Amino acid sequence: MFTESVTIKASRDTVTELFDNPDYLATRQPELLAFEPIEGIPGQPGARLEMVFRLAGREIRVVQTVQRRNLPHEFGEIYEVAGVWHRQSSRFQVLGEHLTRWEVDCEFRFTGWLKYVAWLGIPYLRWQIRNALQKFRNFAEASGHSPG
Repeated sequence: MFTESVTIKASRDTVTELFDNPDYLATRQPELLAFEPIEGIPGQPGARLEMVFRLAGREIRVVQTVQRRNLPHEFGEIYEVAGVWHRQSSRFQVLGEHLTRWEVDCEFRFTGWLKYVAWLGIPYLRWQIRNALQKFRNFAEASGHSPG
């Protein structure tokens, strides 16, 4: 398990509004190529979404399940793909009128042969999360919702 965070020069309401808008999923997850709802109301607890990512040069199909939704405070989701289970818990903290910290706790579980080589991939996965947070920060700050 690891935690990554980013400080964004925008209000928490603005950050969570952009985070919650499905039109910006590819901004929040830059390797996302496509997504399709499977069941439930998108973004609501229990909703499932099939997502197609390009990771390490390969297309990977992932199922996302919304686990918890308490915006603007927190959001929890689980991603599943053959051999990998990933829980991601996001928290949005007010640091000032136009300053928000987005913290993400990540937990990974591996099965099959992946559990023997998982330690090799964790630095890459951590980099992916950190990179996605930074890209989202850049997007949120350039969206025109932040001061200056």
